[in-house]
Amino acid sequence: MLFNAARRTYLSVGRKLPQYVCPFGDAAHHDEWVDLRSDTTTRPDEKMKHAMANSVLGDDGYGDCPTTNKLQSDMAALLGKEDALLVSSGCQANLISLMLMAPTRGQAVLIGDKSHIATLERGGIATLAGTMPRILPNEDDGTIDLKALEDIIPKYDDVHIVPVMGICLENTHGLEGRVLTPEY
Repeated sequence: MLFNAARRTYLSVGRKLPQYVCPFGDAAHHDEWVDLRSDTTTRPDEKMKHAMANSVLGDDGYGDCPTTNKLQSDMAALLGKEDALLVSSGCQANLISLMLMAPTRGQAVLIGDKSHIATLERGGIATLAGTMPRILPNEDDGTIDLKALEDIIPKYDDVHIVPVMGICLENTHGLEGRVLTPEY
């Protein structure tokens, strides 16, 4: 998927996706296509390389890296959250999220059958997080049928029933980067 902030347009597999307003400032100043297919396709430009080479560094393990602290603080403020955590990959972020949603091994989360968690993360949900995936089919737009979500959640507590602790919705979804709407 490619995103052009000036045109506020996504392109994916040769077709135009729905219009999307860039959340990161004035789109008129950005007239380049940005490759958003995956975090592994990102290539830093000269300005990014300069910023990395000249960043003020510290030990993030002790919380004294001012650059990481500022990035986390800025992202929390941008997204309206009380805190943020910088991690090395989307896979690691997904695992941390799963472990927070289902903190006791053997609990379940609901995921789509075309999500990265189900298809591209080598079973980390079960192997590393100890979480049972309950997989439901994704619609073509990346959503999961709301009735199917409601029906799979147990209606009562029983020691024999695996409790569903969360629902994982991927945004952007799948290899084509479909954006789920706030209304969904």
